[in-house]
Amino acid sequence: MGWQRHVLINNNSPTGFALPRQIIIKKSKRISACERRCVQQEGGQGPSTKRLFQTRELELFFLLLMAMVVMVIHWRCWWWCLSRRLLLSVAVSNGKIVQKIIGGRFASNGQFKYQVSLQLISGNGCTHHFCGGSILDERHIITAAHCVTDKNSHQFNGVYITVVADATYLADKRTGLYHDVEYTFMPYSYMLNGAGSYYHDIAILRLRRPLPLGKNRKIGAVRLPTAYQYLPPNRQLAVVSGFGVYRQTQFTNGMIADSTSSPFMKYVYIRINVQDQFGCDNTQVCAKSLNSYLEGTCFGDSGGPLVDHSTNTLIGLVSHSTSYLCGQMTRFTRVSSYLNNFIYKVLRNRIDNTIVYIQTNHNNERVIRSYPHCVRTME
Repeated sequence: MGWQRHVLINNNSPTGFALPRQIIIKKSKRISACERRCVQQEGGQGPSTKRLFQTRELELFFLLLMAMVVMVIHWRCWWWCLSRRLLLSVAVSNGKIVQKIIGGRFASNGQFKYQVSLQLISGNGCTHHFCGGSILDERHIITAAHCVTDKNSHQFNGVYITVVADATYLADKRTGLYHDVEYTFMPYSYMLNGAGSYYHDIAILRLRRPLPLGKNRKIGAVRLPTAYQYLPPNRQLAVVSGFGVYRQTQFTNGMIADSTSSPFMKYVYIRINVQDQFGCDNTQVCAKSLNSYLEGTCFGDSGGPLVDHSTNTLIGLVSHSTSYLCGQMTRFTRVSSYLNNFIYKVLRNRIDNTIVYIQTNHNNERVIRSYPHCVRTME
């Protein structure tokens, strides 16, 4: 069936138009539920009071102009229709607060059993979340290399990391499993990167004590993919979760001034293997929000999982973005590209000269519950 252009008019509206926006409908002239509700809320009697007529291309400018006027007049109608996708901006001095994970949902307990939070105890007497990770087995967590290294030298930063599993609200210290990290592994090739480069952005943490997999039903391991799985042209949907930033202060020039992490786990679905202007090689996954809305990852989500939710298979690790705005295009480390040359070597304790590691000795898991969780300004 072909497609035709039509405009909907409400004859009972005092302005002559209840919703004069250009739409594309099938020849069957179906009227969407959103438009029907808008007309009814503005005093119309429903579809029977509407008449459909075809427009010519020369009328497009006039229709768009009228739509902008009616958007202001009938703000209640437009608010209802667009509220699920509204991007709020609030002026703050010379910056603005931008809500970032638009469309993201709050995770329920046990929904993402593999998701963990990487935390440290700061000098101000708080615990802070700084990155995400995924459970591979009872002793190993997979994350991003830039989470455990200095951003300029790419050398290990040596911070004392505690992994928190079975938690969707980090401020509630009565819940969650706290396990200290003893060893941290990453590819030697990541250390060879220059500052600002994120190739081979992958790391594995080995816990001092094993997680109680099989005993606690709210935690579980994510499945590893097969070698080079999920390569283009596969463009399926995948889910990404984390405790990262939910808002940022952004200056008018687009630069980020500061941002604040969230104590709540959130998630959103995005589409994989969508190329950006710089292109993605086989060691990375470029993923984009659906329908061009700002949805997706932000600061603090680094290292977190991109998962095929239908099979519980790990596709990628949150690495970085090529844009200052969160939720547009995200680059993930492609897990299937590092199975034999890194992941399985660490899991089987077959460490060679292609892998570097560090050991840390701390016992924060015994006291970390006594510290309050503080949201952290992240960059």
